[in-house]
Amino acid sequence: MSTPSSGAACWVCGGALRAFWHNAAFESDECRRCGHIVAAHAPLSGTEQTDYHLTYEQNDFVAALAATRRRQAGRILEALGALAPTPRSLFDFGCGRGWLLEVARERGLVDVAGGDVSALALDLLRQRGMPALELDTEQPFEKLELGRLPFVPQVITLLDVVEHFPGDIGARLARWLEALPDGVLYVGIKVPVRDGLLFSIADLARRAGAVGPGQQLFQIGTYPPHYQYFSRRSLDALIAKLGLQTVSALDDLDFEPEQLGRRLTSKGRAVRRLAAPLGQLLGGVARRAQRADSRIVIARRPR
Repeated sequence: MSTPSSGAACWVCGGALRAFWHNAAFESDECRRCGHIVAAHAPLSGTEQTDYHLTYEQNDFVAALAATRRRQAGRILEALGALAPTPRSLFDFGCGRGWLLEVARERGLVDVAGGDVSALALDLLRQRGMPALELDTEQPFEKLELGRLPFVPQVITLLDVVEHFPGDIGARLARWLEALPDGVLYVGIKVPVRDGLLFSIADLARRAGAVGPGQQLFQIGTYPPHYQYFSRRSLDALIAKLGLQTVSALDDLDFEPEQLGRRLTSKGRAVRRLAAPLGQLLGGVARRAQRADSRIVIARRPR
């Protein structure tokens, strides 16, 4: 494992990097200017071959995650619906279990499709009668064949995707965007952001010696982990760097306060019982302080 910076400047804004968190399994540096964090993870043995959907608890966790993703899908579709003209087709890059596409269908979009590296994700889409493209594990952007779809999507979403790629993901995204068909009008990007309340609490905890929450946020020991951690400022800088124009920006808690216990499946029963009132407290504080832990940007491609 090599230090993420290797003496280089921040790939997002060119600012100077400094050490953020280094340990035996994980190294990360942060930009002094925009706050972006880049990370390197120690190699894992065999985890890369496991369908990522099967690496977490399949009952309570998935149910709680579905509630959050479906609610976020509603917010995204409302933002798209406010555009003129309203987009009528969508491709979800890294579609996961297809919750965004499911809600899109419920709201009247007919031309929806998804792509993923997960066989389970693709099977779930096909069971719903939606076109599904298998993404290449190493070159998902470079080898994406949108021409295999029965329509040209006016919107492409990348929700909780770009943070899972190491290095200068901006350069790869720029080349990919340049090669997209002219009919693709909008791109939606969602990432976790370090401005959030949960990130701040986890950062304080790990400085005090409790590293578990921080490890979970960076997904240390899982595949694919988080190689990037954005700030609102670094996400805005990426959008500008890609030549995109933001038309809508949504901050989101990224969890349901009343269902936080269902997300903490690895914790003891006592902790899970306390999670709901704690979730309500954290959710209220985060909303009042405008410290949500994820940000969604919908941006227009230049014409």
